Amino acid sequence: MQVLRGAPERTASLGRSVEALLVRIPLTPAAAAPPDEPLPLCARCGSRGYNVHQRDRRRVKDPHVRQVVVLRYVCKRCGRARRVYPVGFGSSRQSDGLKELCVLLYWLGLAYLEVRGVLADLGCPLSCTSIRRNVESARGTAGLPPPGRLHLRAVGGGMLRGRDGLIALRLEHTPTARSLVAEIAPGPNAQHVRWRLESAAALLARAR
Repeated sequence: MQVLRGAPERTASLGRSVEALLVRIPLTPAAAAPPDEPLPLCARCGSRGYNVHQRDRRRVKDPHVRQVVVLRYVCKRCGRARRVYPVGFGSSRQSDGLKELCVLLYWLGLAYLEVRGVLADLGCPLSCTSIRRNVESARGTAGLPPPGRLHLRAVGGGMLRGRDGLIALRLEHTPTARSLVAEIAPGPNAQHVRWRLESAAALLARAR
């Protein structure tokens, strides 16, 4: 995963015009329907032919997609069934991007309660239990989170404020791409916070 780092730039997201450090971290995009592309050969018999057996509409948890279509195909030759999910989704009701957000915010140095507050601000609230499960699932793949915690609290509107500084978080998305954008206000800990974001993004890349 590549972290796009810009030079300090002027922004109004922090409530005043300041020279903020900008960090943009790509996340897995999300689509509402499966891609229109050929299916791979049947794993059982090698056939290329399938029939659409079922179209299932599911409610999901994601900042931008609320419902997805899951297609169930049946092989014409041997009857083996397979499901095809939209980009960014699997059998779980949570999108891959939402799980990544949980892991990223926790590894940044936020407590579960603060991660929950940020997710609510970004339009997709989750319980602390769900957040913890997402983190524990990724931890075995990517290793332990960085030591220590940032002294920041979610204060609404995607803002984090505390002894370690001030950060404004928002999501940018298109049909094919999505990113978490962090604007870090100037201060004695601004470079450290940026380093924590970059370290969290590197761990997230290892977990994917």
